[in-house]
Amino acid sequence: MSEEDGYKVADLEVKYGEMDGYSAEARAGELLLGVGIPVEQHYGPMSEVAPGWKLRVLLAQALFADPDILLLDEPTNNLDIDTIRWLEQVLNERDSTMIIISHDRHFLNMVCTHMADLDYGELRVYPGNYDEYMTAATQARERLLADNAKKKAQIAELQSFVSRFSANASKSRQATSRARQIDKIKLEEVKASSRQNPFIRFEQDKKLFRNALEVEGLTKGFDNGPLFKKSQPAAGSG
Repeated sequence: MSEEDGYKVADLEVKYGEMDGYSAEARAGELLLGVGIPVEQHYGPMSEVAPGWKLRVLLAQALFADPDILLLDEPTNNLDIDTIRWLEQVLNERDSTMIIISHDRHFLNMVCTHMADLDYGELRVYPGNYDEYMTAATQARERLLADNAKKKAQIAELQSFVSRFSANASKSRQATSRARQIDKIKLEEVKASSRQNPFIRFEQDKKLFRNALEVEGLTKGFDNGPLFKKSQPAAGSG
């Protein structure tokens, strides 16, 4: 090896160390264990990993890359509660920007510092976790509705004055002034939510006429004698 090659190797060795190359295998193993992949599968081919567990391997791969911006789409899918708690801890220890799409509100409460809400045809960003966002969004909508209600009441009051006194010569100027005030009052648009709350409804096409319970020859008693003999109770459906 020439002296020049030696310098190149030394330079590469420094860069490799700066990129945490020497600890890469240990970090990868730690992440794989964290997502529940046993040690005996760490060096095997991906084809030997069960389909449901391949997503865990991909999650570990994304965490291992440690990017400046990490995008996670439903990361808690197919994870047990212990792995979800582990993932929460791992994400909270990171300083990178993370964009997370999830239906797990408990997970969002644990890891998110801001919430982006896409509704009413626009995107709004709220500080805080999921519960804090829901409180802020609900309060903002309620304030908007309350403000509109006050404006409508004010418009109705002004309109009543205009209707009563617009033909009155002595108060026509005041009526004109009130009409101008009405024109200046602008109601805020309250858009309908685009969200659809899921539900399941079981329709019953016809009434069930058969009995839910039929008993024949039922007898019950104690040592001092029977309470009833050969009873035939029945309970109808519904």
